[in-house]
Amino acid sequence: KMIERGEKKMDDLKGLQRGTKMLISIFENPWKQLEFTFTNCKDKMFTAEEDRYLLCWTHKFGYGQWEAIKMSIRRSPEFRFDYFLRSLPVELIGRRCEQLMKAAEKEVESIEKWAREQKGLPTEGDDLPPIGLPRFDVMRLEIRKKALQETESKRQDLEGKVLDIEEQMKKVQDRLKVLNEYTREVSSRNAKA
Repeated sequence: KMIERGEKKMDDLKGLQRGTKMLISIFENPWKQLEFTFTNCKDKMFTAEEDRYLLCWTHKFGYGQWEAIKMSIRRSPEFRFDYFLRSLPVELIGRRCEQLMKAAEKEVESIEKWAREQKGLPTEGDDLPPIGLPRFDVMRLEIRKKALQETESKRQDLEGKVLDIEEQMKKVQDRLKVLNEYTREVSSRNAKA
């Protein structure tokens, strides 16, 4: 039973490392560009820049090398005046890096699912063949293009509805005019009689 738990932990660790490696690989410069699109891993204590650097250092030094990451934080000119990050204990840095690695694994799964949907491949099942992930900028352009198409479609749909409503309003106004003329005629007849 202990062996099974150990093997499961090793598999989980391989999954985390794979997710981190793949997420970092889709960015040209992950130190500046890395961001999570599909997964929300925001934390009140850490900024996006701090998270980006922590994940990159975790990838560079490897899982469990929290002391090396702490030294990198202290040596980094980007965090020279970030006293919060510089003063964090190693355990807290390790915990945040693990959270980021789990988020990276989920992000890669979401990106793989998105890429499969774009290519019309199955997204569910146990025996899914590996798929190449697109570069982040290409993926972002595709997502924006799809969002623009959806927005344009909604706009056209709303314009059509507005035209229908205007046409219905014109019919109602015409009926009111006819009714007002009829009412005047009846009133004038009754006044004469």
